[in-house]
Amino acid sequence: MKEAERIISEQVKAVTFLEESYDLGSSISAKDEREPSSKETSLWQKLIDKKLEIDKTDARKYLVSYKLRKAIGTANLIPGVAHYQIKEGKDVFDEKSFKEANPILHDQYYTIISERVTGTFSLRKKKSLAKHGVELYNVKKELEKKSLRADKIEIGVESTRNEIIEGYHEKYIDLQKKSYSQQWEYDQLEAQLKCYVGLNAGLTGLCGWNRSSKENRRFDKNRFQEERPGLYDKFSKYKGASYSFMINSWRPYSKSETIGKKIIVPTRIIENIKSRISKI
Repeated sequence: MKEAERIISEQVKAVTFLEESYDLGSSISAKDEREPSSKETSLWQKLIDKKLEIDKTDARKYLVSYKLRKAIGTANLIPGVAHYQIKEGKDVFDEKSFKEANPILHDQYYTIISERVTGTFSLRKKKSLAKHGVELYNVKKELEKKSLRADKIEIGVESTRNEIIEGYHEKYIDLQKKSYSQQWEYDQLEAQLKCYVGLNAGLTGLCGWNRSSKENRRFDKNRFQEERPGLYDKFSKYKGASYSFMINSWRPYSKSETIGKKIIVPTRIIENIKSRISKI
């Protein structure tokens, strides 16, 4: 009973720090940076250590993901494990090119949307993977860069799932769970340090959080397209199809159910899908 009360108390405290840090994020810094206390320095140390743990876990996730991407090849999926999610190509307005060619006209459609408080919270003296996880860093760095065009993905083709692939998948799921847990711990520590910073611009040598009010401006693309459709089309260009490699965060199959076959979807369906991304 006492253990349950302790856990509840810790969670309530964590939520309190998180809520207060959110409020501080929308408050302008009213004071300069100040010297940190020993308690704040100790908290910062825990935070940079936790960040290094997260970086190591993310690197290990990347290594497993790389092995699964090598295994899937150009096929569209490994049943129950991973698949390519394709985003169709489309015409997009090239604002940068338009601004370079028509700076005065561009400014006429560059409007103030709102005013908001901005300022990134940044840790100083973070521990890099290159120095504190050398072996892991070097292995990741030496990996071959995987580059696959979206139109080379064989829609409807399944790659083999075997015990080795299932092992990689299980490892990835375990690392993902670990990553979520580490991130939650990190968020709590960061929120607590933000609360100690308060309305200061940071803690000298530990972190910076200088918040100020800025105008939020953006190019009114919808109004421009409505009023000047010819120019909009002139500065629009086709952005080819892209894809994301998605790994299931659970295992929807039994370990004994190993699949080692390729399933071919009817050509008519494949051609219909491929025609949408053929402009690459």
